[in-house]
Amino acid sequence: MPLHFLTRRTYNATEHTFGTNRAGLTRYVRIGQPTSVIKPDAFRSAQDWASEVVAEANGGPILCFVHGFNMVQLEVLERLQNIQSRLDAAQFPGAVIGFDWPSKGEGLLYGTDQSTARWVAPYLVTEGLALFMNLNPRPKLHVLAHSMGAEVTLRGFSAVGDAGTVPWGVDEVAFVAADTKARYLSKGTGFAKVMRDRSARLTNYYSNQDQVLALSNNVPGNGNRLGFYGMSELKEAEHVDVYCGARYANTIPKPPPPPVGPNRHSHTWFFDDAPGFIADLKSTLSGTSSDQMGATRGFVPGTTDQGLK
Repeated sequence: MPLHFLTRRTYNATEHTFGTNRAGLTRYVRIGQPTSVIKPDAFRSAQDWASEVVAEANGGPILCFVHGFNMVQLEVLERLQNIQSRLDAAQFPGAVIGFDWPSKGEGLLYGTDQSTARWVAPYLVTEGLALFMNLNPRPKLHVLAHSMGAEVTLRGFSAVGDAGTVPWGVDEVAFVAADTKARYLSKGTGFAKVMRDRSARLTNYYSNQDQVLALSNNVPGNGNRLGFYGMSELKEAEHVDVYCGARYANTIPKPPPPPVGPNRHSHTWFFDDAPGFIADLKSTLSGTSSDQMGATRGFVPGTTDQGLK
């Protein structure tokens, strides 16, 4: 199955590789497998690329994956392929695309990635999602944002207004281990209102076992992270919290701890958790109501939010 993504990374035409700096244009790419060498014959015009994606969806929805910080492009593409294959195995009836923004791939450059995430945010909408919004018939359009990808999504959705008389929007939005401020989605805030108005529903998968976000909580200016603490009890009716900490603590196999630095596995395990997270995500993208999820929410029957708000 091919991989479709759009990217704002700079391109080295001599080495046929994408770097980690900000590009002045968006490139639309279709490749067969994750690779660090991407030749120009993989590039498409925006319209041709969108047509290929729609054809692959075959009448089904289109899911746009937005990655987090500290990732080089090859890592992004490997994760995109993993999500695509996991959802395909779960019989997700559509296409998966990726929005690849120029994160540096170095943990010590967190602040640089945070600045870039804010710079790149509008392009997620104007040069990515917008390609599918005016189609007739319009496909269902979903967003899956991991880590700092939630910051990209919040700011992108907030930065783009309505060009015509019909307000734009998407269907399901899912945040996973969101590296953005928890208070941003408190009921009545600007970001909360934007996400309420620009999506049918926002589902926030969070875990207080996340060692990466435990560090991010303490970065000056960051405050409590949404993917660690979840939303406030006062939240928009269209916004849903799913507590996943007990799932990770009790049932997910842990790799040996690294000699230094955070355990990234606690931040990324969701994407390898089938049928747990993947099954829940597929149901969410299908529009299943939270009430109908019942005890499966959190992926362990009977587990509940521990009250960490």
